[in-house]
Parts: sequence; C-alpha cells; structure tokens
Amino acid sequence: MSDTAPLVVVVSGPSGAGKSTVLSRVLGETDRLRFSVSHTSRAPRPGERDGVDYHFVTAAEFHRLRAEGRFLEWAEVHGDLKGTGCGEYERADRDQVDLLLDLDVQGAAQLRLKFPDAVTAFILPPSWARPWPGVWPTPLRRPGSIVSTNTSSSTTTWNAVFPA
Repeated sequence: MSDTAPLVVVVSGPSGAGKSTVLSRVLGETDRLRFSVSHTSRAPRPGERDGVDYHFVTAAEFHRLRAEGRFLEWAEVHGDLKGTGCGEYERADRDQVDLLLDLDVQGAAQLRLKFPDAVTAFILPPSWARPWPGVWPTPLRRPGSIVSTNTSSSTTTWNAVFPA
C-alpha cells in the first residue's frame, strides 16, 4: 500500500456479485487499508449500525452536505442518495492508510475523475458470461480469475474479478 497520499481502491458490481465477500477477505488480509463508510438517505436495515455500515442521514441532510461540497462522490441509487464523505479520505490521509470503497458505477466514475490513479475493480458473478458485448474481450473466465480492459487512456479502466 502507499507511503504518501492514500491509495484509493474502488470496488463496484451488481448486487449479489460477491463484493462483500471479496471486500471482507481483502480487509482481513491487508494491513493499512480502511473501508470507507458511505452516507445514505435510506433507513437502516435490521442489524445495520450508524457509522459502521453507513452514515444514515435524512435526504434533507444529504442535500445540505452535498451543497456544502462535503462529498467526494454521490449518486441516487434505487431511489436512495448515497455518497462518500470527504472526511473518509481526510482520515485515511491523516492515519496514513489506504482507502477501500464499495461504490455503484456512477460514484466510481465520479471518483475516477478526482483520483485518476485509483485502482478500480468490477466484481462480476460467475453467472455473467458476457454482460456487455464488446467490453470484455473474452468469455467468462473460471472463478477466481481477473480480466482487465482499457478502452482508451481517457476512459475508466476496470478490472473484472470473478470470485471463486
């Protein structure tokens, strides 16, 4: 991991792809890597804890924070507002750790504009053989493999990870 500014690692993918499993393993096996806790306007689900799973705020509070420029990225996802607070990166920088973010593709694209050196991974479930024709140059790989693509230097580069 980095010795200067925090390395930003962004993981994205559809619900049920195995992101939580991958993130949990990475966090358990990697020193100096912190999970970024996002803000959301949705209500907590049973068992979720404020400040651990999300920072739960009202839609009005979310809009206020956004208007004040307090998010690195934000998006409306399935009718709820979600965003990464600037404080997450600031704390990682202060504590000299790298930052792991679980984001939807909208938020990931915004973050790449602010952190062009961010490492990005798109987690795909093994059931997705070729989700986007022309994007992944090869058919689905065996579980545990990684497929990389880079369409041009001006676009986001994604690494597709197929969890084992």
